Amino acid sequence: MGGPCSNLVANNFTMESSNNSMLRRLVEERRACQETKHDMLGLLMNGGEENRYNLTDEEIIDQMIAILYSGYETVFTQKTYYIRFLLEI
Repeated sequence: MGGPCSNLVANNFTMESSNNSMLRRLVEERRACQETKHDMLGLLMNGGEENRYNLTDEEIIDQMIAILYSGYETVFTQKTYYIRFLLEI
């Protein structure tokens, strides 16, 4: 009964460590690539000319999680208000 999403049904600790290992692998692969990409991960890793901070891999992973979860929570909250509004009509 396993599948690509079978590890998503777990407690928060398991999900967090699973996500962190996936993100850590992504950061390691990007560092090994030695190619500069102009996306969010590339900006977090290289920073560009205006960034004077060098983030550690842990800080990059924390930033990625914050960006992913903040987008999820925003959409979830917005849908909840839409449903509540529709139920009140």
